[in-house]
Amino acid sequence: MQWLLSCKPAIKEQQLLSIQLTDSLQNFLQNGDVVLRAGRDEVSKLFKLANTKDQQFSHCGVALFEDNKWVVYHLIATSNNPKGAIIKEPFASFLKPENNSDGAIIRYPFDSIQRLDFCNAIKKHYAHKIKFDHSFDLKNDDKMYCSELIYKSLLQATKDRRLIKPTISKMGTEYIAIDDLYAQPTTKIIGKIAY
Repeated sequence: MQWLLSCKPAIKEQQLLSIQLTDSLQNFLQNGDVVLRAGRDEVSKLFKLANTKDQQFSHCGVALFEDNKWVVYHLIATSNNPKGAIIKEPFASFLKPENNSDGAIIRYPFDSIQRLDFCNAIKKHYAHKIKFDHSFDLKNDDKMYCSELIYKSLLQATKDRRLIKPTISKMGTEYIAIDDLYAQPTTKIIGKIAY
């Protein structure tokens, strides 16, 4: 499919193909799957540079099936979300090809209770209207950034620190890069798309 995309079909055909790819990826989702994306803007390019193993993705969220549709919970501070509170948006909107070049789904080795606890932790953060952490301070639980939300919710659900290993910055501080979310061999990449 990536070869087909490299042919650069006409705009309407390309939009239709992008929608079909996103819909196809959506068919593989399970509650609690992590959705990755690679934004096309300059800020996304900077976040990709924070990754030390794989600089493909810049943002992440958690997929949940609610009201007969897939939504993605995530933390982001943009002009569309100036307060930077955790939001949820439709899966297709989260992976919109106009704003993103790539997308993927990853899955952790949860048992059914851990999966439920993980999803409930995400919903709890949403209910508390957790705000975006512009300081990227992993020690602070009052505010979080997108990958930190997943990391801390995963710890709450599994108590297993081996699932995600933080990156240590050149200044010696720990942070959770996007690629840290899927660096461990037990984490499965379920599917990828490229627009």
